[in-house]
Amino acid sequence: MNKKVLLPLMMVVIAALSYMAHDAYAASVTLTGKTVDVTQIVKGQKADLTPETAKTLQAKGKPIAFLADNGKVYFVYTASGSNAIKRLVKYAGKKITITGKTKSVGGINVIIGATVKAN
Repeated sequence: MNKKVLLPLMMVVIAALSYMAHDAYAASVTLTGKTVDVTQIVKGQKADLTPETAKTLQAKGKPIAFLADNGKVYFVYTASGSNAIKRLVKYAGKKITITGKTKSVGGINVIIGATVKAN
């Protein structure tokens, strides 16, 4: 194939893939649920967290996530892409509402740009 044709074609493909990746998030959703210990969920055990336990897990770098009332577990991230564990720890032990854009990446649910508030 001619290089004059191949280069523009590659640029179009890259631009299309970038657009699809950026647009892969669902519209903003609001979910209610609670902060949970991911390790306990994996073990099939009760995953509810007290504020004290959540702080301990955070200090040890253990995974903390959001269990929505729909039964799905979400890892929560800020709009800048950093993990929002501090927000989850703040509301451990309480019913919370999270608003953001959801996405499933390799079977893992994430919610991006999340606002978190207690109910």
